[in-house]
Amino acid sequence: MAGCILLVTVFVALPLRERKGERPPREGPLLAAAVKEIRQFLVDAFSSMFGRLEAFVGLLFAILPAGAYALGLALQSNLAVELGMNDTSIGKLNLWSSVISAGGCVTGGWLSDRLGRRRMLALYLFGTALPTFYMATVMKKFNWIMPISPQALDRPAVPAGLLTAFWVACPSYSVFQGLMYGTRTALFMDVTNPAVAATQFTAYMALLNLVIQYSATWQGIALERWGYPATLMIDGTVGLVSVSLLPLMKPRRQRVLPLPPEAIPEAISP
Repeated sequence: MAGCILLVTVFVALPLRERKGERPPREGPLLAAAVKEIRQFLVDAFSSMFGRLEAFVGLLFAILPAGAYALGLALQSNLAVELGMNDTSIGKLNLWSSVISAGGCVTGGWLSDRLGRRRMLALYLFGTALPTFYMATVMKKFNWIMPISPQALDRPAVPAGLLTAFWVACPSYSVFQGLMYGTRTALFMDVTNPAVAATQFTAYMALLNLVIQYSATWQGIALERWGYPATLMIDGTVGLVSVSLLPLMKPRRQRVLPLPPEAIPEAISP
């Protein structure tokens, strides 16, 4: 991992050279000019987040779960142990899920660029709920409702059909989770103001981490009170609420900069 980070740093980050923008001449003392710039930046950041409908809806979208989460959080790990999977089996499941998710991330971005960002993201979000609902139905069918300690002396035998369903549900979830991930990130870029992009986009990403935190928390509480099927059904249902916000997250209009006078003859010449 350290080697990968080093390669990206050396061959991507360091060679990048941004064009220097033209700064307006400073007026007055240095400290006063700095305070003025900071104040203007804060005004721009606030108006970018709350002054435009699509950006504010993006804030709400970032606070809500983007599809189902349970099969990608602690519930999945706990269930794997309960179903008797050893470390090797769990490692294989995590490996294949990660590979599938990474492939889906690339594919999802490619499809969204050609078929529409919001349209495809809505399909991906619905897709994350399908394996979640499937797993809830199978667990209820086999009457595997409440968590059972692997050390319990009277724990029932794990049905082969339940373990098979788990192996089907987790990679299937990873497909749609991967498809969603890159597309969701690109959608946030669409509604971000380039003038304050670092602040606004970072705020969105921080809220996504908050969603993971509170989702894992409530799922743990629900699991102990209502069991696996109910928790999975609630997770899949709540994850679809964010789909209703997608029609309002229209991409920010790009401002077309005029060509400098000296470039006009070249631009129109045959």
